[in-house]
Amino acid sequence: VQIDAPTAGEKVKGTVQVSGWALSQLEPEGGIDRVTVYLDKLDDPEHELGTAEYGSHRSDLLSHFALDAYADSGYQFRWDTRKAAPGKHTLHVLAEGKRGWCYRSVSVTVERSGLLRGR
Repeated sequence: VQIDAPTAGEKVKGTVQVSGWALSQLEPEGGIDRVTVYLDKLDDPEHELGTAEYGSHRSDLLSHFALDAYADSGYQFRWDTRKAAPGKHTLHVLAEGKRGWCYRSVSVTVERSGLLRGR
């Protein structure tokens, strides 16, 4: 599993795209069942942000791994940072599949968004 965005140390605010890829080299065909995003505590239901959309096309994985089964291994998740306290946090992305699980983490700093003003 890999987190492409946000990057380590990034300052985030508002709605942020959490994205990357997850694959199983032990089970290339359908080896990933679910990709879940957590804030600060891995595999804790109270800290689960939600399930990412899995299966987006990644031509870079196809060319790197040279196996068609890996081409649709991308994931995406929209995270509303306004629900998190400002400050440093750790995002965990957990990929689970038929042959086990794996996770990756990235530290980010949540900044408070400015207030929207009507016209």
